[in-house]
Amino acid sequence: MKKIIFAIAIAALSLVSCKEKSEPAPQPELNPLTDTVYAEAIGGNYSFRYELSNAPEGAAVTASENSDGWILNLDYTTIGTVTFEVLENTGSTERKASIHVSYEQLDFDVAVVQAGAGETPGPDNPIDIEGEIAGEYKGGLSISLAGMPVVTDMPKNIVITAAGENTINLEITDFSIMGMTLGTISLSDCLVERAESGYALSTEQTITLEGIGDCDVTMTGTVNNGELSLDLDIAVASLGGNVTVTFEGTRLTGSESSEADILTFEFDPENGVNAAILMTDLGGLAEGVINVTVDGNGNISAVVPTITVSSGATVIPASGEPIDLTGGTATYTVVAEDGTVKSYSVATKKSSSSVFYSFDNWTETGGTPEVDGWASCNAAVNLIMSMGSLGGITYTGDYPVRPTDDSMEGKAVIMESVDTQGGEIFGQKIPKVTSGSIFLGTFNAFAAIQDPLSTTQFGIMFDQKPLVLRGYYKYTAGSEFYDENGTLVPGTTDECSVSAVLYEVTSDSEDEVLDGNDIYTSDRITAIGQMTSGSVSEFTLFNVNMEYKKEYNPDGLYRLAIIFSSSKEGNAYRAAVGSTMIVDNLTLYCE
Repeated sequence: MKKIIFAIAIAALSLVSCKEKSEPAPQPELNPLTDTVYAEAIGGNYSFRYELSNAPEGAAVTASENSDGWILNLDYTTIGTVTFEVLENTGSTERKASIHVSYEQLDFDVAVVQAGAGETPGPDNPIDIEGEIAGEYKGGLSISLAGMPVVTDMPKNIVITAAGENTINLEITDFSIMGMTLGTISLSDCLVERAESGYALSTEQTITLEGIGDCDVTMTGTVNNGELSLDLDIAVASLGGNVTVTFEGTRLTGSESSEADILTFEFDPENGVNAAILMTDLGGLAEGVINVTVDGNGNISAVVPTITVSSGATVIPASGEPIDLTGGTATYTVVAEDGTVKSYSVATKKSSSSVFYSFDNWTETGGTPEVDGWASCNAAVNLIMSMGSLGGITYTGDYPVRPTDDSMEGKAVIMESVDTQGGEIFGQKIPKVTSGSIFLGTFNAFAAIQDPLSTTQFGIMFDQKPLVLRGYYKYTAGSEFYDENGTLVPGTTDECSVSAVLYEVTSDSEDEVLDGNDIYTSDRITAIGQMTSGSVSEFTLFNVNMEYKKEYNPDGLYRLAIIFSSSKEGNAYRAAVGSTMIVDNLTLYCE
């Protein structure tokens, strides 16, 4: 019996030991990178660095001093660095204080030792290279050749590491000039000396550049309170003169973000300089490509994009700065907080042709107005007017589609959702509200006998690749919205709609047209663009971009349908009485 109990215990123990143990979260660590800061008798600005690891984002570090007032302006808001000001010591002996740094239960102290008047700080004049100089600096690099500027403020990071007690190594990677990649500039054992403000760096040595060979270099610079300033003079005889390099940068703390992404890139159509911008496609952002479709006849020499980028990053050129796209391309550079650089290319595609619809020309047949080149729901309302009495319907209002002088210029088309009362004629349903609509295609009145949705035969033969539909509109939503059963639906607000559909056909036969049953669902659709909108009181520019579901075949046959409706669900007999849409100056841009 004891053996059985022992075996069960061993089995239970093995089961417990086989369970995967969750790893405990790493604990925060707070470590100084120096223990003493030596200050000149004349005082000045000083700093020291520390490392805080495994702490949550937004961690708060605090610091305090005990100098009796000669240490001022203590700043610990930047994680990884504490900066402060030391007042002049007019006494003949050194004085000491300390700065206490803490995070939660972790803390450390850094001594501050200031030399007396006429003395040098510290017994052996030590320089805290790790704490005050070493690190990665983010800034701008400028290059000149034989005195002529070649590059100005190019984003670049420079790395400094400790080499000895008073020497450092300095490295500039991916150095290039005028399209020539010259490799890495590595300067070893550069001298570090105390300066009136901060530290002075200097060296004279020979480096090797790719494709050029050995070059003599003279470097001078300063580091002061986390700010690096450099001047390099490189003798490159093969390039026709000396290459001079300047750099201004700030030391990173190590907690900066490396994200350097463009998040949004758009052109405000209300800004007149962007009038020629038709469409912006951000589908290639992950690959660093932004595609912009423009009017081939428009002015794109000073267009103004609005750009958002990753938090803490900057973009060059800046958002809101005019750019010239007449050359077909433009380049944007995004620099992350930590200096990571990502480039984006803006590529333009010009619309080579366009079709313009003014809505100025109208024809009236038997009292029914129709805008030239378009079909409308007026034909359906004409049937209701002429045959409605057979079903007890006595609609006597206006036609839903009419010309109007409320336009951008000339005439415009007004579409109104009207109360056609509802009912039946010859067994076919008449909607309570008939949405005002126009479309490219034909209206087949006889089809209403069997299938009302087949009366709208959408599309005309079209031999170009449409890209963007652009025009101006106003819209007022009606107050009483009815569903397909003629029931009032309180609280529902109507919207207008604009649609463009390009679909494949095998011939120009009317037998292949799409109608109200399948205009948005057919597998023959090659491209589609749609927009809906609520009330807009003033004429407003709209863009409907064509989204291609299939590759366009220049040798294929296509029909194009453009559809406007004062009630976006009007084809389902859902609309508000009095919803009114006005459209003018419509342009279809094609590739």
